[in-house]
Amino acid sequence: MISNDDGWRRETPRDAARRRLEALALHFADGRAALETARALAQAGELERAHRSYRHARKLGPLDANVDVEHAEVLRRLGRLDDAKALLTESAERHRASGGVRGQAVAECALGELYRDTGDLAVGVEIAERWLRHPEVWDLATFLWVDCISLEGRSLERAVKGAIERGNASPAMFHALLQELEREGNRTMARAVLAIGDETLFPGWLDAIPEMRSLAERLLSGSRESVRAAP
Repeated sequence: MISNDDGWRRETPRDAARRRLEALALHFADGRAALETARALAQAGELERAHRSYRHARKLGPLDANVDVEHAEVLRRLGRLDDAKALLTESAERHRASGGVRGQAVAECALGELYRDTGDLAVGVEIAERWLRHPEVWDLATFLWVDCISLEGRSLERAVKGAIERGNASPAMFHALLQELEREGNRTMARAVLAIGDETLFPGWLDAIPEMRSLAERLLSGSRESVRAAP
């Protein structure tokens, strides 16, 4: 606890972690208490204790992928990268087996970030490209993909155009190229790009980024082509 000018004391992250540990001792079989304790310990920098609390929470019941990502981040901060990768790999497989596509995607994108951070850029790109067209995690995958492409020293503009031509791009990539085509006044190419997106991306992709639908409508104005309505 620390004091302010009024004389009362404010709880510090370490105080909060200590309080959580004391509470956990009375509710050792409570998965929620274990998880809250792990988070408090991680915030306080008590990483080894946080890891043990996350591990205890996992034993009490299955956790969602976001919690697995939190735990993996603690392991990364501890320098245990192989353990972090193993945890995320297991999480992705668990969610895949249960049909939890979003959970699998979240775990795999976090795994890709670990590979990016350890210099395994080709693996990071491979993982990102699995999810660029998935409606719930395309943004996570895009950030990972852009980071890896840039760190590889490749031309991002050329890589984006290549991904769109292959039909394996995210809404953000389409948005970037459409903006460029609008500046150039190249409506014929823009219509071709929109057709690729309409054939390869998820329903409602034009609404994935603010202003993209109005951009598409401007590019299609004066033609008989229509923009697919969001579901």
